[in-house]
Amino acid sequence: MLRRFFRLLPALLTWALVCIMFWGWIFSILTNAPAEKKLIVYIDAPVTGTRELAGKLEESFPRAQIRFIEVRSFSYSMMGDSPASDGDIFIIPSENAGEYSEWFGSLPGELFVSAGSDTAPLSSYVFYSGDSDYLLFYYASSVHTGSSDSLAFELADLLKHN
Repeated sequence: MLRRFFRLLPALLTWALVCIMFWGWIFSILTNAPAEKKLIVYIDAPVTGTRELAGKLEESFPRAQIRFIEVRSFSYSMMGDSPASDGDIFIIPSENAGEYSEWFGSLPGELFVSAGSDTAPLSSYVFYSGDSDYLLFYYASSVHTGSSDSLAFELADLLKHN
């Protein structure tokens, strides 16, 4: 009996692996949305409570055509399978702006947080470095920064007032 179990063990492990991969694939199909239906914000600072922040933004976002909003730190793109270039909005320290300038194209950056500021947007979720200005940029190739779709600009206004 035990010998038979060990002979079947590779088949059982293969079956378990196939089931896990299949249900992971199904879950990703059900929970992911195309770029037109989601907005992604990348922040180059330590971020806590990303799901809580995203939920708060989704509740206050006025547009029904957005399925969900994601807030990610840059470390997510370094460790995850999604490149940072799939974002719509970037909040980065001013000294790092040159590294990502090809993503932003001709879209200028806006001052988001001044260095040493006592009050900063999203300060209960984001730990800004006190000696840096943080700039808000829009990804030039985002589907939400064109003339027909300005949802990234609406989300940026919401970010500034939270």
